[in-house]
Amino acid sequence: MSTSLLERPTRTQVRPAPEEPLTLGNAFERAWDAPLAVKLHWILRIGVALEFFGHGLAGLYRSPAWIPYFTLFGFSKQFSHDHLYYVTGTFDIAMATLVLVRPMRASLVYMAFWGMFTAWLRPITGESWFELVERGANYGMPLAFLMLSGLPGRSIGSWFERVRPSAELSADLARWLGWVMQGSIALLLIGHGGLGIFADKKEWYDFFGWFGISKATVSSQHLMQWVGIFEVALGIAVLVKPLRWLLVSVLVWKVGTELLRPLVGQPNFQFIERAGDYVLPVALLWVLASLRSVVTTPFITPQPVVYAPTPADYYSPAVVVPSAPAPAPRPPERRTPDPDVLAAAAALNARLAARRSGREDAEAVRR
Repeated sequence: MSTSLLERPTRTQVRPAPEEPLTLGNAFERAWDAPLAVKLHWILRIGVALEFFGHGLAGLYRSPAWIPYFTLFGFSKQFSHDHLYYVTGTFDIAMATLVLVRPMRASLVYMAFWGMFTAWLRPITGESWFELVERGANYGMPLAFLMLSGLPGRSIGSWFERVRPSAELSADLARWLGWVMQGSIALLLIGHGGLGIFADKKEWYDFFGWFGISKATVSSQHLMQWVGIFEVALGIAVLVKPLRWLLVSVLVWKVGTELLRPLVGQPNFQFIERAGDYVLPVALLWVLASLRSVVTTPFITPQPVVYAPTPADYYSPAVVVPSAPAPAPRPPERRTPDPDVLAAAAALNARLAARRSGREDAEAVRR
């Protein structure tokens, strides 16, 4: 069937403008102008992927610190070195790839559990309990991403559905996300500060040595403890009042201090697997900014406006006082008389007339 002439586009009709090609400049502009829920989805998605990608590289590079974690479950050092390192590292990288390609709620539950489980292995195998606290972002960031994705339905298949960014973020969900991120940032700062105060970690001497400060000076001046106290105070401040400038300071501090790891010779994955330390402050800044912009006003029932003139209004020629219009006069009612009433009235009038004429005849005879 041919298209009618009315449906065919003419030269005078306005055609839609061609879409602007995607470049690096407008891609950043579109990402910045995206809704908050979309931005949080992608920054948490990339952050979780980087965390597991860096942790997987640690397994492929056979990090010596992992040996006690394997032997805790009865595996020998040789078997762990030959097989378990590769299995664990490959699976972590596979999960990082999966969350980038197809994020699912089931995978996010596993990532939050795995981040907590691997953090618990450290104090169980004899390390400081602050190692568990310091890795608050390892389990806090997947948990925040899971909360942002929403609860699944009753079916098992809903756990394996593809998670897509939503268009809007409710104020209640934003508050819950803010609390989770705020607590995770406080944990990682307090935990890292506690390691400086109590653990006396050897790698900290390397960090000070990069600035030209000797180990003897660090020990005599208690620099490690002072830095730890500063980080604990910073974590408590974030927990109490996460101000904007405070979160920006946390972001700069964590990026700067974690960059010292590759600068002193540690593998680059040490910096990559701590992506939550840099992602969570940025995400919390966005959430708090959105909560500040929400203005709630109470619902007021509109009331009729009554104009009450003052005495001065009656004497001012420039003021016209509105008056209520006079009611229109009602037309007189017309009633149809009853025939019986008319007959009785006529009979009464006849009697009265006869009686009056009789009296007149009697007076005439007397005369």
